Amino acid sequence: MAKYPDFGPLRDLFQHHIDSYNHLIESGLETTLSGIKPIEVHDTFTNKKLRNILLCRQAKISYSGAFVADVCFQYNDGPVIRERFHLGQFPVMLKSKICHLKNASSGMLVSYREEPAEMGGADPMSMVRNSFRARREGYSDKAVVIRCVREDQSAVTVKLYYLNNGSARVGFWIGGREFLLPVGVVLKEEV
Repeated sequence: MAKYPDFGPLRDLFQHHIDSYNHLIESGLETTLSGIKPIEVHDTFTNKKLRNILLCRQAKISYSGAFVADVCFQYNDGPVIRERFHLGQFPVMLKSKICHLKNASSGMLVSYREEPAEMGGADPMSMVRNSFRARREGYSDKAVVIRCVREDQSAVTVKLYYLNNGSARVGFWIGGREFLLPVGVVLKEEV
């Protein structure tokens, strides 16, 4: 069996991605869906009202799992009728708590045809666009982009722009205006 180096310290850099995904599957998805108000439909012909509520769950432990929604219907004040709808597949993040490779060793990862140093987590998207050069003088056409969403479903897209001199700037939008900060300022630890 091949001996692989200890990737523990490197894995710590990626853990926040996995923790974020775990939050999504533990409570984030439920929080999101609970924000959808029940719908009431009033049938004027029968003078009955129909109320529905959307409930969701995710199942299976592989790279994707069945995404199922339970929709509850209630006519007037009668019994609640629950129907299950299959909404397709939901992606399972590698090394997350519902992934079968969560605690896999480097050797086990290789046996599943993964990289021995696979860190898991969400990979931000890298982009090449000429418009990035127009931000300011010295900007390259390359950036890394990730979208961050809070529990209230408000979101911000964060970009890491690569500069021609080898440094980087973090860009984020607030109130229709993009702010650009040197990456060192963002990463600086408070004393």
